[in-house]
Amino acid sequence: MAVSTFCRQLQDLTKKRDLINAPDLYQQVMQKINHNIDTIFEKNAEDVFTSAAEIILSSQRKFVMGFRGCASVAQLLGGCLNDVLKDVHTVTDADSRAIGAVLDIGRKDCLIAISYPRYAHMIFTAIEIAKKADARIIVLTDKLTAPMTKHSDVVLLSEVDSATINNSYVAPNVIVEILMAAVHRNLDEKGRARLEELERYISGKGLY
Repeated sequence: MAVSTFCRQLQDLTKKRDLINAPDLYQQVMQKINHNIDTIFEKNAEDVFTSAAEIILSSQRKFVMGFRGCASVAQLLGGCLNDVLKDVHTVTDADSRAIGAVLDIGRKDCLIAISYPRYAHMIFTAIEIAKKADARIIVLTDKLTAPMTKHSDVVLLSEVDSATINNSYVAPNVIVEILMAAVHRNLDEKGRARLEELERYISGKGLY
């Protein structure tokens, strides 16, 4: 299995090398980005975002986890949630600190796990801990058959294909934007008051 995986990765790398040398490279890159964004609407019903927002808003603590390339998506989502909700914990260190961060997760909390190919094994451990604690789990990934979806309550899907060996995280960032719109739509008075207070400090001190 390891040999076949390596051969497939080598074939993918050869294809991407040919694409990078193509005369219409920039058009090809944009087509891939647009395709990845289109998959959001093809693979996710609107009520999936509503369900994810309801889990987040009803959770006592929110743990947002993503490593390596996914760390940027986790930081974006964690930062946006922190603007309107308390007890948001963003975890991007793929070492024992990640396990320590979620070790005391409980049934009133939720884990938002972000992982795309190649899937981070640390995410599997965090999901295992969350599942054992009966916490609710939201997963952002590329397909329903991804290994971390087995124990999830909600899955938000987008593809991350790119013209290089790195994943493209444009579509996952769009997922974050849609999810945050759903969160904002369902904010209670405390959330709105928190956002207004934050805005007063930011505007008053010029902290842009």
